[in-house]
Amino acid sequence: MNLYKNKKFIPKCLSEKNLDIFRDRYEKIKKSGLWKNNIDNNSLEKESLETFPKLVENKEDIQVVGRIIKTHNFKDIVFAIIQQEVDLIELKISQKVCSNIFQLWKMHIKVGDIIVATGTAKWSKHGKPQIELKKFNILNICGLINLSRRDAKTDNKPIYKDFIANPKKIEEFKLRSIVLKTIRKTLDDYGFEEQITPILTNSFYGGRSHPFITHSRHENQELYLRVTSEIAMKYLLVGGFSRVYEIGNSFRNETQDRNHLSTFTALEAYAPYTSFENMLIIAEKIINCIYSATRYYKKNQDHFEKIKVPDSGIARISVKEILLDVLDADITTEKGINKIASISKKKYPNTKYEKCSLISFVLTKFIYPILKEPTFIINLPNNGSPFIAPNEKNPSLLQRALLIINGLFLMEVFFSQRNPFLLLESLENQFYELPQKNIHRDYRDFIESIFCGMPPTSVIAMGIERLFMIITNKKDIRKVHMKV
Repeated sequence: MNLYKNKKFIPKCLSEKNLDIFRDRYEKIKKSGLWKNNIDNNSLEKESLETFPKLVENKEDIQVVGRIIKTHNFKDIVFAIIQQEVDLIELKISQKVCSNIFQLWKMHIKVGDIIVATGTAKWSKHGKPQIELKKFNILNICGLINLSRRDAKTDNKPIYKDFIANPKKIEEFKLRSIVLKTIRKTLDDYGFEEQITPILTNSFYGGRSHPFITHSRHENQELYLRVTSEIAMKYLLVGGFSRVYEIGNSFRNETQDRNHLSTFTALEAYAPYTSFENMLIIAEKIINCIYSATRYYKKNQDHFEKIKVPDSGIARISVKEILLDVLDADITTEKGINKIASISKKKYPNTKYEKCSLISFVLTKFIYPILKEPTFIINLPNNGSPFIAPNEKNPSLLQRALLIINGLFLMEVFFSQRNPFLLLESLENQFYELPQKNIHRDYRDFIESIFCGMPPTSVIAMGIERLFMIITNKKDIRKVHMKV
């Protein structure tokens, strides 16, 4: 019976036959009286599981709601696992105890259905919480045949199926919420205020990055998805805001790999009238607070301890020192640059931007993997980075630090360039050095704001997904990213 003419609305995994079976099952459940439109507020809360021993001792009834994710069917008994967020609770349906409920269950319940169940709290043979079922109602039914199916083209499983197949994933996303709350609280305690800046911009900012481009029918022009909120945040500082931060999505129209996403979540925090050194202390505090808030989720895994900041603070090591120690190459000399170019199988850099790219490659390839404990790499060479101020005592170096934890570049801390003439010079040089000259980059509005006068400002930028790679010990950033 084909009731649906437009095939675009029918999931590819559902045939017309499956739709008919699903519709017939739905109608039979309605007629059986098992269907329930609403539930009361007596569903199982966390404290119910915490007091489960008392419920067993008093032989009390308990009510749970959730999805059936597994069943074991025997002749006169059924064991089922109901998932309630991250909790997995066993249901026991016995023909001897309640023949009518047993028959209704066998007739109507399938894996994937969402139910509300009431029964007596007991311990299973394995000492796990168990509910001997006395009554149940169906809140919704599952019409999908295979909940573990992956997309054939991308090999990606939709997030809802991922959660159903592996409830531990829910725990990871709950942990993500805890971490974000911790970051916000830490920054709030330091006097920062959270702001939300535009994602669509009239001009594209982002150095060597490629933008996502869309078209505005209202404005009849191209718009760009932001790579960073830096310029918008600095507008706030010029306008008179004090410390500000944002945790939001940014976008790069580039190839994804195990360490990079085209859509990612970034923390950007801006503190005017705060020195580079003090911003490093705030960065340490953020990492320490994250460790304190989440350590109990991974207390038995040694890798998680790597995020802990030592009492003496995060170690700091200069680029020159670590490359000299690991590769025996002094990057302040032509011989040293030539050596790391040879090791990297790259040509000798002719410009400071090429030198920057070479050093960045060498750090990523040879240095990051050996840094397991939290480490700040400091004293990076001044490559003309437009928005980063040079060291006043040594202009050949930048006031910039890269935080590496467990082999991953996690965070950048730097002091902003506020001299409009040096900024103009760096942007001009960058424009002619970059190969993507055709991409629309227009900094005139921003330069105008800098000429108005921007306060001396320190910045923290951190990738949230990379942070979760460290916390959950994942080797691929795509494993901690929500797919829809």
